[in-house]
Amino acid sequence: MEFKTIKEYARAETVERKSRFIAEAQPVETEEAARAFIEERKVLFNDATHVCFAYVLGAGGENFRSYDAGEPGGTAGAPILNAIKKGNLTGVVLTVTRYFGGIKLGMGGLSAAYAKSAVSVLECTETVIKKLCSVFNAVCSYADFEALKYSLRATPHSIISVDYAQEVSALIAVQKEFKNALAVAAAGKFAVTEIKEGYIVL
Repeated sequence: MEFKTIKEYARAETVERKSRFIAEAQPVETEEAARAFIEERKVLFNDATHVCFAYVLGAGGENFRSYDAGEPGGTAGAPILNAIKKGNLTGVVLTVTRYFGGIKLGMGGLSAAYAKSAVSVLECTETVIKKLCSVFNAVCSYADFEALKYSLRATPHSIISVDYAQEVSALIAVQKEFKNALAVAAAGKFAVTEIKEGYIVL
């Protein structure tokens, strides 16, 4: 299983009839992380007129929410959410902060402005594909580690971290469908221990 998400935090600003819109997007894995990001925006922009948001979570995008933050119903949260979904993205929280400029935009104008702002910030960041992986810890000699890397060259994997001491201790993620390839690559010369599963960019 895999999903598409954004690579990193992004920010974009637009102005519509003197109202300033600040859009921010952040990759997140949990609802707690999404809510924490939203609360941070509320504190940072505590003088703003509105801090609207949407987020989509879960490998299939099954967990989502949007919020208008005082704007007329459906004019802010829904356009932000639609921008995320149209990009086939998940694992994303997106806020749009509005500073009212004194000119009312109307229902249609508001929806268009929030949609434009959300799309603009998503266009400012790269997207990545995260795949379901098994994460292993391998402890081996320097020579065996080099042989292990060579054996895995054709297998979808990522070396997350390496600790070089008397022996090499490495965290290695292997796409779940290929998890047996790591045991084969170790060839009984040393042990590899599965630690967890998770979605990782390979």
